[in-house]
Amino acid sequence: MGRPGLAVDLHRLVETYRAAGVEVGLETDADTSRLPLLVRGTLYRVVQEALANAARYRTPGSPVKVCTTVDPGGVTVSVANAGAPTRPSSSGGYGLTGLREQVSAIGGTLRSGPDGGRWLVECRLPQDASAVRPTLVTP
Repeated sequence: MGRPGLAVDLHRLVETYRAAGVEVGLETDADTSRLPLLVRGTLYRVVQEALANAARYRTPGSPVKVCTTVDPGGVTVSVANAGAPTRPSSSGGYGLTGLREQVSAIGGTLRSGPDGGRWLVECRLPQDASAVRPTLVTP
């Protein structure tokens, strides 16, 4: 028996936020269990960080929506919270910046910011990201 798919993992993650009182919707359009472990793990980590930020900074009472889409070119996950999100000028954290570097290292993109009255975090990874070998730089 193999490892549970990303959809199962994301469902469990979303349930923890729902139990804490955050209204979170989860949509997925495909079986993500066939994605390489590196892709599933990276996407999970992106959603984890985006949900933590949404729970902290969203407009009180606004819902959060998580969507995953798989197509022949790759997989996309987006996390959006409705309303007019507020963000401090600098939180002092490295969450999204660090994730952006991780995503980039395996050939993906991560963007975050205001998007039509909501805050959006969107990550796109190639399905074959496990074939990408990050270059290690040693001093």
